[in-house]
Order: sequence, then C-alpha cells, then structure tokens
Amino acid sequence: MKYIKKEQILQWVLIGVGVIALIVSLFFDTAINEKLSGLNYPILSAMSIVLSNLYLIILVLFIYTTFAMYIGKKREGILPLWASLIITIVLGVLLKLLVARERPLDVNDFAFFTYAFPSLHAAICFCVVPILDVEFPRLKWFWIGLGVLVGLSRLFLQVHYLSDVIAGILIGYIIGLVVWYMNQKFFYKIKW
Repeated sequence: MKYIKKEQILQWVLIGVGVIALIVSLFFDTAINEKLSGLNYPILSAMSIVLSNLYLIILVLFIYTTFAMYIGKKREGILPLWASLIITIVLGVLLKLLVARERPLDVNDFAFFTYAFPSLHAAICFCVVPILDVEFPRLKWFWIGLGVLVGLSRLFLQVHYLSDVIAGILIGYIIGLVVWYMNQKFFYKIKW
C-alpha cells in the first residue's frame, strides 16, 4: 500500500511540475521559435519528419504494444490503452477548436488540425505512459524518451510552440492516468 501512495504522490508532483513548466513556457514561446527558425540541419529535419509521422506513432505505441500485451498475457492493459487514445484524440481536437491558436508556421493539413494548441502528437505519446509503465515497467524510459523526441520534433519543425507540446504532454498523461485508474476500479476483472 505504501508503494501505491508513493507512486500517486510522484504522479501529482509530475503534474504540478508540468503545470508550472506550461505557465513558464508561455513567456518563452516566441523567443524559442525565433531561435529554431535559424537552424538548418537536414538530418534533424528528416529525423523530425519521421518522428512526427502520426501513423508510425500509432503503429509503435498502440498496435505493436497491443500485440505484445496480447501475446504476453497482459491483456488487461489493452482496453485502457485504446480508450486513452480515443479520449485523447477527441479531447485534443476539441481543445484545438476551442483555443484556435495559430501555428508558428502555416501547414496544409485538415481544418481542425491547423491549430496548434495542444500538440496532439505529444498528447498521444504520453497518454500511454501510465498504462505501459505498469504493463512494461522495464521500458518506462523508452516510452518517455520516445514521447519527448516526438515533442522536440514538433518544435524543431516549427509546427508547435513549446507550450503546445507541454500542454499535450500534460493532457495525455492525465488522461492516461484517469483511464488506468478507472479501469482498475471498474473494468480490471474483464477477462480476454
């Protein structure tokens, strides 16, 4: 029981630090993007484009891990994994439409994806962290590292401000936590 309380305290601390980082980042958004606009590294650009491929993110974070959970008899994590994805996408798109923050650079994309806040890529990457941390604890830093790299790639490509990425991380992580705890409370006994 002590482990659960320490884990929950750590989660609240991480969320608090994230909120503070979000508030602070609002003051530096423009300056950071001005610095990034002067950078021209073709290798980083190519890596950022690959990391920002939403289909690849979903393939790695959802389809591959669903398969690994199914094969590894960790099937109780499949429902919250996909529920967190769906909730994150719906909430992220709604927030994009409500906030309607313009991107640093124009992008030709679908109408509701033209807005920057929050970063849906970062939210999707981090909505799985609480779930995959329980199911595959040895890979915790891989999941977090992948999410951070995706967030940095969005900054490097100048399609988001830093606050967009931090907000996406927070939103995704909180959704993942809520879905995981709701699953533990109500649906954990579902057998696959």
